[in-house]
Amino acid sequence: MIKKFVCIHGHFYQPPRENPWLDRIEIQSSAKPYNDWNERITAECYGPNGYSRILNDKNKIIQVQNNYSYISFNIGPTLLSWLERQAYAVYESILYADRVSIDLNNGHGNALAQVYNHSILPLCDTEDKNIQVKWGISDFKARFNRPPEGMWLAETAVNTETLEVLADHNIKFTILSPFQANRIRPLGRKVAWTDATNANAVAFEHLLVDGKNFSDRLVQRLNMSETNNPQLVNIATDGETYGHHHKLGNMGLAYCIKTLCGRSDLKLTNYGNFLSMFPPQYEVKITENTAWSCSHGLGRWERDCGCNSGSQPRWNQKWRMPLRLSLNTLRDMVNPYINQTLSLYLNDVDKAKFDYIDLILDRSEDNKVHFINIHAKYPLLEIQERSLLRALEMFRNLQLMYTSCGWFFDDITGIEVGQILTYADRVLQLYEQLTGSYLENIFLDQLEAAESNVPTMENGKSFFIRFIRPKRLNFQKVLMHAAIKSIFIINIDNDLNYGNYSLKIKSRDIYEAGFSKLTVGQCAIQSTITGHIRNLSYIVIYIGQSYFAGCISDFLNDSQITDPYVQEKITEIITNFKNLEVVKAILLIERLDNEVKFIKFDFMSLSRDHQNEIFNILIEEDLKFAVYSAEQIFLKNYSTLNLMNKLSIEPPTILKRNINLVINSRIIDFLKGDDDEFSKFEQMVEDANRWHVDLLIDDIAVFATKKIYYMLKRIESKFDFNSESELLKHAIQMLKLLNSLKISLHLWEAQNVFFGLIVSLQNSLKTEPRPLTMTFKHNVEKFYELAQQLDIDFSLNI
Repeated sequence: MIKKFVCIHGHFYQPPRENPWLDRIEIQSSAKPYNDWNERITAECYGPNGYSRILNDKNKIIQVQNNYSYISFNIGPTLLSWLERQAYAVYESILYADRVSIDLNNGHGNALAQVYNHSILPLCDTEDKNIQVKWGISDFKARFNRPPEGMWLAETAVNTETLEVLADHNIKFTILSPFQANRIRPLGRKVAWTDATNANAVAFEHLLVDGKNFSDRLVQRLNMSETNNPQLVNIATDGETYGHHHKLGNMGLAYCIKTLCGRSDLKLTNYGNFLSMFPPQYEVKITENTAWSCSHGLGRWERDCGCNSGSQPRWNQKWRMPLRLSLNTLRDMVNPYINQTLSLYLNDVDKAKFDYIDLILDRSEDNKVHFINIHAKYPLLEIQERSLLRALEMFRNLQLMYTSCGWFFDDITGIEVGQILTYADRVLQLYEQLTGSYLENIFLDQLEAAESNVPTMENGKSFFIRFIRPKRLNFQKVLMHAAIKSIFIINIDNDLNYGNYSLKIKSRDIYEAGFSKLTVGQCAIQSTITGHIRNLSYIVIYIGQSYFAGCISDFLNDSQITDPYVQEKITEIITNFKNLEVVKAILLIERLDNEVKFIKFDFMSLSRDHQNEIFNILIEEDLKFAVYSAEQIFLKNYSTLNLMNKLSIEPPTILKRNINLVINSRIIDFLKGDDDEFSKFEQMVEDANRWHVDLLIDDIAVFATKKIYYMLKRIESKFDFNSESELLKHAIQMLKLLNSLKISLHLWEAQNVFFGLIVSLQNSLKTEPRPLTMTFKHNVEKFYELAQQLDIDFSLNI
C-alpha cells in the first residue's frame, strides 16, 4: 500500500470587481488589451490550466491536460460567478475536473469551498463570519453539486472562533501556513505540548521554469526510506502563480503533475482523500489572529504594520485603520435598520439572510417569488417586497465592502479600495432610499482621517467625493445613456437591458435639423434586483461632436406628458428646433431643470463605459470615411507605388502612412468578418510584405486568434473524413499566411478544438473499412499539416 503522498493546492481568486448597480465589470484600462483584470487573468491562467500543454523535446504539443483534475484547489465564489457568465468553457472545465478528481481520489473531490467574498474572518463579527461561511458553502453546493469537505479562509486568516464557525458548518479541514501552528501534541493524549513555531515552508523560487525540477523538489521533502508511517508533502500558493504571475507556469505545473503521476512509489492526491485514509493523529494550537501574507498577525488589514507591495517604499499605510473604522461605523449604523425591516416581513431573519445567497445565484422572477413565499410572514404587497429586497441587498453590499483586497496594497486611492468604497456607497444609497435619512456625512468624516500618500488626493473623503460618488447609478443615469444612444440608433429595440436594469421605450420622437438632432420620449425602467420601477420622460438635443444637452423627469402618465406647463415647454423646444433656432432650444432645455424639476445632464454625466460606447458611435462614420479616402489614394497610386518598390525608391512619408492605414484596415476587416475568399487575404499579406507595412500586431493577433478558433469550430461541426474539406485547406493556408506576417497567435482554444478532432479521427479509424479511401488518406495528410501549423505532434496507426 502506498503511504507517500503529494498534494499541490492552488488558491484561485479575484476580488469582486463588478459595478454594484450593474453586476458587471466596467472597463479597467490597466488590464489592456483586455476589458478588465478578470478577463486578462482568465486568458493567462484560469483557461490555460483547464487545457494545459505538455511538450516534447521539439516544443510540439503531445498532450492537453486539465490541471484542475490533479491538484487541490479553491476558486472564489465571486470569480466563479464571473466565469460562469463570461468564460463558460473555462467554468465548465473546472466543474468537470472536480467530477474527474472524485473518481481519482476514492470519492473525494479536488475542489474546496472559500469564504464568500474573501473577508478577513477574525476581523468580522460573529454574524458576518457565519454569513461568509454559509454563503461560501451554498455557492459551492450549487456549482459542484456536493457539499465541501474543506474551506479556504481568506489569506488563511484565522483565530479560534473562526475555526469553531467552520466546524459548526460541518467543514472538516482548512489550510494554514506552517508558521500559524503554535504547539502540537498527539491527539487525545494529555501530554506536554511541543513547540511548532519553527516549522518551515517549501521554497517556491523559479520552480515553474522546469516542471521536472518542481516535482523533484516536492519528492525531496519525503523520507523515502520510511516505510511504516504515512507521509504527505503539500504546497499551497496563489493559483495565479500558474500562468499569470509566472508566464506559462501552467505548463510547468502540468509537467510536474505528469511526472508525479508516472511514479509508482507515491501518489498525487488531495486533502480529503488523505484524511479519509489516515485520520489526524495530532492536535494543533494555532497562533491566534494570524494570516499567511502578513508577518504582523492581521496588521495588513487594520493598521500600518509595514506590509505592502513594495512598489512605493516611502509610502505609509496609516489609512488602513480609519478605513476599517469608517466601514465598521457604517455597518453598525445600518444593521439595526436592516434587521428591523426584515423582522417586519420575515419569519426567521437569520435564516433568510443565510438563504439570500440562493437568490443572489438565481435572480429569476420565479426564484424571487419562491424565496419570498418561503420566508415571508404573510403575503406581501409589491411595495413591501421592494423594501424587503432593498434591505437584503444592503446587507449583501455590507459583506462585499469588507473584501480583503481593499487593505492589501499601498494607498487609500488604489483600485481595490475604490471597489470596496463603491459597495459602501451602494449601502448609503439604499439606506437613503428606504429611510429618507443620510449617513454620508458621518461616514465621510471618519474617512477623512485616512490620509493618502498622493498629495493631490488628500484623503479618503476627497477620493470618495471625486472618484466614487460619480459612479453612483440611479434610474435617471441609466436612462441618460439610453436617451443619448437613441439619437443615433434608429431601430433601437423597444426592450433594453443594461446590467441589472430593464428598460422599455414607450414612445420616442426624433427631429432633425441639419447635423443636429432632437429626441423626446418616455421610458419605463425596472431594477431586476429590487423590482423597483420608474416611468421617466426625456428630451435630448445633439448639435455635433460630443455636445449633448438633455433633461429627464417623472412627468409621465400612460406614456403621455400630461402637465400642461411641461407640455407647453416641450412643444416650445420642438418648435424652436424645427425652425432651426437650435441655440434657443438648448437654452430652453437647460432651464427646464429649474422650472419643472427636470434633471439636467450632458455627456460628462455618463459613466466611462457609456462614454466609450457613444464615442465609438460618434466617430464610426468619420473613421469609415477616413479609411475610404485612404483606399482611393492607395488605388489611384497603386501602379506608381509598385514601380517605386521595384526600383527601391522609398515612397513619401504621407503615402507610407496611407499604405499602413489601408493594409492594416483591410487585414483587420477580413479577420473580423466571415469572408473566406483567401485569395484576397493572400494579396493583403503580399502587399504588407512588399511595402514593409508597420502592422498593428496586437490588434491583428486578437482578431486572427478568433478567426482561427471559429474556423476550427466550423470544421468540428461539419467535418466528414470521406469528403473534401475546403475549411481544412483554408485553416492551413490562414495559419501559414499569419506566420509569414510574424503574428504571435494565442492558439490554445483552437488547439483544444483540434485535439477533439484528433479523437474523432481516431474513432473513425476504428470503424472505417480498409483499405481507406484516397479522400480519407488525403484528409489525414491535411490533419498532419494543420497539426504542424498548430504546434501539435500526434501520430496515427493507419
